[in-house]
Amino acid sequence: MQKIIFLGTDLHGDASEHAAKLVRDLKQFGDVVSIQNRKKREAGSRIIPKISENPFLRKLFQAIILPFVLLFLRANHNKIACFWVADSAYHYFLFLFLKIIRYKIYFTIISGYDKSYDNLGFCDVIICQSERMKRKIEERYPNKQIGIIYPWTDLAIFKPGKRRNYDLIVPSVPYKITDFEERGIDKILELTSKFKIKIIVRSQEAGDFLKEKAEVVNKIMSDAELSEVMRDAKAVALFYRKNAPDMPLSSIEALASGCAIVCLDNIGLSEIVIKNKCGIVISEMAEAENAIQKAISDKKTGERARKLAERLFNKQANIKAYEAILTEI
Repeated sequence: MQKIIFLGTDLHGDASEHAAKLVRDLKQFGDVVSIQNRKKREAGSRIIPKISENPFLRKLFQAIILPFVLLFLRANHNKIACFWVADSAYHYFLFLFLKIIRYKIYFTIISGYDKSYDNLGFCDVIICQSERMKRKIEERYPNKQIGIIYPWTDLAIFKPGKRRNYDLIVPSVPYKITDFEERGIDKILELTSKFKIKIIVRSQEAGDFLKEKAEVVNKIMSDAELSEVMRDAKAVALFYRKNAPDMPLSSIEALASGCAIVCLDNIGLSEIVIKNKCGIVISEMAEAENAIQKAISDKKTGERARKLAERLFNKQANIKAYEAILTEI
């Protein structure tokens, strides 16, 4: 059985959730060794259970311990591949080291940040999550093997419900109040008198600030709990003004729950929403109110959203796509 090395050394938010799913899926194709330096979370870590958030210790791990671990694994296994999952591509010398010791490098990009593309020249296969991201990579690396593998969600958990008590769910709120404008939260708060809105937060600071202004759910929820919230809404708003992930996992969960999507046009998801008529895409926040009203008025939008999720974001399709890539090792 082949050895698959999972490297996720700067994971948080969507990146961590995506990494957890990828680790589980890769286990079907080989012996997965997970190495990461943030909290264990769902992905787990077999070699380094947890590396401190201390910057010095983290750099010590990356510069000394990790290369020795990779050398040991390289020496003891003939068939080996490295999956790198991160929301920023850094570590020029680590990529160079991986090539010197003849690892096959697969880079899975889960965001659209420009810095994510910096070291892709070292990679054998680049995996992205949307046509938009693929075009962007092809402009910079025209001769690379680039594939699209859409993220998946559990369609048995995230599914439409009969109740739609809320017009809008806002599932992605920054931890810090100073970052609210980046996600359009300032505009959302202006609309609370016109729509019935529920906002999901994951920090005390954000929760305390918002609870007097809107209905707030302040907790880290399980998939089952989140699905209950999603299926009670007509639409989900994703307004990333900057640092936008290309395919937010919350958007996939919303589509599976039969929610219309209202988003800005700066993410890969927007092209899918337009093509499949499962929401409204806007170019600036001034259009948000009309877009939300239009999205929640068309009952067919939610039905199209669910059908799209069943076709594009199911686990079986995701696994088959990785299987096709891994047969090359």
